[in-house]
Amino acid sequence: MIVRVSRRLIVTADRAGATAWTRTGFVADTTRPRAVVMRGAACVDAPVVLPGLSCPPVPGAPPDDVRGVLVGGGGALVGGGGMLVAMLVGAAGAVVLVGAATPPSLLHIPPLPVSLTTFIGREREVSALRDRLLDPHTRLLTLTGPGGTGKTRLALEVAALARAAFPDGVAFVPLAALTDPTLVLSTIARTLGLVESEAAGRTPVETLAAALAGLRLLLLLDNLEQVAAAASQITEVLTAAPGVMALATSRTRLNVRGERVAPVPPLGVPDPAASLRVDDLPRFDAVRLFVERARDTRPDFALTERNAAPVAAICARLDGLPLAIELAAARIRHLPPAALLRRLDGSLALLTDGPRDLPGRQQSLHETITWSYALLEEDGQTLFRRLSIFVGGCTPAAAAAVCRAVDGAPPDGDRREGLPPDGDLLAGLVRLADQSMLAVTEQADGEPRFALLETMRVYALEQREAAGEDDALRRAHAAWRLALAEEAEPALTGADQDMWLERLEREHDNLRAALRWLRESDDGEAGLRLAAALWRFWHVRGHIGEGRAWLEELLARGPLAAAAAAAAGRAAALNAAGRLAHAQGEYDRASTLLTESLALRRAAGDREGAAQALSDLGMMACDANDYARATALLDESLALRRQHG
Repeated sequence: MIVRVSRRLIVTADRAGATAWTRTGFVADTTRPRAVVMRGAACVDAPVVLPGLSCPPVPGAPPDDVRGVLVGGGGALVGGGGMLVAMLVGAAGAVVLVGAATPPSLLHIPPLPVSLTTFIGREREVSALRDRLLDPHTRLLTLTGPGGTGKTRLALEVAALARAAFPDGVAFVPLAALTDPTLVLSTIARTLGLVESEAAGRTPVETLAAALAGLRLLLLLDNLEQVAAAASQITEVLTAAPGVMALATSRTRLNVRGERVAPVPPLGVPDPAASLRVDDLPRFDAVRLFVERARDTRPDFALTERNAAPVAAICARLDGLPLAIELAAARIRHLPPAALLRRLDGSLALLTDGPRDLPGRQQSLHETITWSYALLEEDGQTLFRRLSIFVGGCTPAAAAAVCRAVDGAPPDGDRREGLPPDGDLLAGLVRLADQSMLAVTEQADGEPRFALLETMRVYALEQREAAGEDDALRRAHAAWRLALAEEAEPALTGADQDMWLERLEREHDNLRAALRWLRESDDGEAGLRLAAALWRFWHVRGHIGEGRAWLEELLARGPLAAAAAAAAGRAAALNAAGRLAHAQGEYDRASTLLTESLALRRAAGDREGAAQALSDLGMMACDANDYARATALLDESLALRRQHG
């Protein structure tokens, strides 16, 4: 027996069967007789025995939870304040639990990122921030500061220390790759293992708030500054889900009601003019960080009477910014502190006239990256600035295809314009990673993935534009993403579907960047082709709203059916937009789009494409209970397919 109820109820059937949760009623058949766990409804402090039912408490359960074992053939469990918690209905043992809109088992929160380097200093900041985060009046705490000040690392330390206070988990949500505020909530949902609902009529705020209602959860939202317009939606979710809290990092405050701001200061630095002994320097966090990172590359490094003053001067020159200090310390393998300081001074002298509207520490970070960039060989500089075209990182193969295409050389061509030959390109990427200019992660398929830190990427983009490479790189990047999407499209219905879906998900930020550039350029035909090739990925992976928005906008801006190639691309995009509109329950719009696609395909003599459009229209008519029309459309589609062979 299955009982269907509202989204605020969890339903179980008889006590034998497999566990399965749905998002509209949450149906569950327990595999263990007499055992059901309840959370988020009310508090039970002692065993409760009612006719035919008992519910002993679970030791250590948080006070806002109900957990217990239901036994018997009938009865009801009432929590604090008379709230109905559960009813055992009938001899079959059907149990109705009043609880959260999403059981905790629906969330699949990945573990917090674990750094391979030690966290240095900030002991007092970590303790104070944890206390502020756990204050009952705190709902949104924003760590602010310039790029490179260590906001993300500090937030992760605070979240790890406070983890025990959030029984439903701590979710790290990286947002640096996003530029569209409307994608923030869907990114949060996917981080939690939730997918976009296809039901029409619910806003993203309502969808996410319903999923989080009743949970005690911490969201760590990293790099919100470029999508700060989403802050108001985030606060709406927090208001609707009172057990959820947010810890955000941003270069600026989000400026919404209820926000508490915690500026992240630079690390403590010594006064280079002061007379300090060697033993005094380790009490400054900036010096401790420099020494620790220097030892990563040169294990025998130590503070001495000879190098103490240069080390103190370096830390002060870099304003105690962790990223700048780590970049400097990475050079200790080849340059002693005094030589580092001289080169740092020379680079700063060249950049004293930076924009006055930038914060001073941001200018210093810019100068530090400029200094690191100047230390690269010519081919390293070329590769570094060209890698800024990628959003969210890239594989070595993608780097070779895009970065070398700017020189007009094929991927296996001769060396030009300072780039290494492909056999050495991976070594070039590794060198940049060793110099702290790139981050390296391992993909699920075992391949390395290289990405610029966001502050590095901003700087590299400036250098790319100054070198006059921007337009050529964007065109090469879009061509590479288009080739990937069109290679993936037919495989999305085959045996390798999972592999291709994962690959497209990894490249989604790059695909978005390519779509943005194609939308803004005069190559509307390529934009339509790319969006049409991605529709099934968007549908299966729950990006339905985003995908449809791309298709509708590109159709409105793209070329009409003037040339045969443009007609084919437009017909495919119309069909894709129709499928996604159908998935969202907008049948009239879907019918219009699919009918226009059918007309273009018939005019072009594309029997296979026309058969597909007829089939899609037929399935939509079937969903609308218009079986006579559905039969006619599907019969016509079948006839065309038979003619086509």
